[in-house]
Amino acid sequence: MRRRAFGWRTGKADFAVFAESQGVSLAVQIGADPSTHPTGPLGFVRLGADAPTSDVRVGGGWYGKNTSSIQLLSSPRERSLALLDKNQKPQVALSLKEDDGPAISLRDAVGRERAVLGRTDLEGLRTGTIEQRPGSSLVLFDKDGTVFWKAP
Repeated sequence: MRRRAFGWRTGKADFAVFAESQGVSLAVQIGADPSTHPTGPLGFVRLGADAPTSDVRVGGGWYGKNTSSIQLLSSPRERSLALLDKNQKPQVALSLKEDDGPAISLRDAVGRERAVLGRTDLEGLRTGTIEQRPGSSLVLFDKDGTVFWKAP
């Protein structure tokens, strides 16, 4: 991934603009002055755009440096709110798909879905057919991503 950065510093915040092969980001570190915050900044706000998707991330500490964050994501067909772990992988997500309705999903440390409450699609292992679960469903997955319980 190619990355170009431009940044500047004010008294209480660092600003950086990143142009990446995947899009453009603007990151703001708050309280980044080492003389006043030797353990790091108080937090960050990151705005990203990778047409047609855009996102906002807010968290404590340095952006992308072993800190969890909250992500708001908007794409043409979906809006979501996610809690990301220190590796910036979604662990809990509340999503609203334009045609499908809302869903809440819980993921494990590797990013695999472990539980989904609400509308989701399941692919049959043998047939490859897609089963569309209703908005009232709860689906639980094992560590390999195989469904081991679902209702209704």
